[in-house]
Amino acid sequence: MSVYRVFAKGSWSSRTMIGSEAYKRRNTHISKMRESLKAFDEYTDKKYTDVIQEKIDLNDFNLYWDFGKWSLLKTTSHYKQRSFIGKLKAAYHCIKAHF
Repeated sequence: MSVYRVFAKGSWSSRTMIGSEAYKRRNTHISKMRESLKAFDEYTDKKYTDVIQEKIDLNDFNLYWDFGKWSLLKTTSHYKQRSFIGKLKAAYHCIKAHF
C-alpha cells in the first residue's frame, strides 16, 4: 500500500497544476505521453490505434478542461461526442476558469 501526496508542497501534482508555469509543464508531460503512446502503437504494428488515439484525445481534452482552453477543447473528438448538455457544461467550466 502507498500514500500519494496530492497537491502537497513539492509533489508532482502541485508542480504541474499550480502556478504560472503549470500549463506549460502539464502540456510538456502530455506531449511526452503522446510520443510514448505513438511509439507503442508503432511497436505493436498499429494493433491498438483506435484505443491509443482515444487516450491521446482524452488527455488533450483533460488538459484543455483543467486550464479553461475553450478554443482548443472544442477541437477534440471527446468534446464532439458529448451531448448538448455536456457541451454546455464544458463551456461553462471554461468560462468559469477565467474568473
